[in-house]
Amino acid sequence: MQRKKHIVISEHLSKKEFTILIGARQIGKSTLLKQIFEELQQKGETVYFLNLDRKEILDELNQNPENLFKICPLQPDKKIIVFIDEIQYLDDAT
Repeated sequence: MQRKKHIVISEHLSKKEFTILIGARQIGKSTLLKQIFEELQQKGETVYFLNLDRKEILDELNQNPENLFKICPLQPDKKIIVFIDEIQYLDDAT
């Protein structure tokens, strides 16, 4: 099942849409995201992995959601991919 989800998520990354991965605790969501992140990094993609368990990142985004662009700067004419783990810790994740 893990491999199937890996393929579905990887294929969806080419779209200009959000992908939200939900599920019970401790079933491998973070591991799956890290695997995809590492694969994209190895391919030379501009990719960021933010874990909101890290208080400094969480505080920065709670201060102002647009601080995301300080952490993950946009690059002209270049696609970036941002993985956000533990997003439920944001004060307002909507």
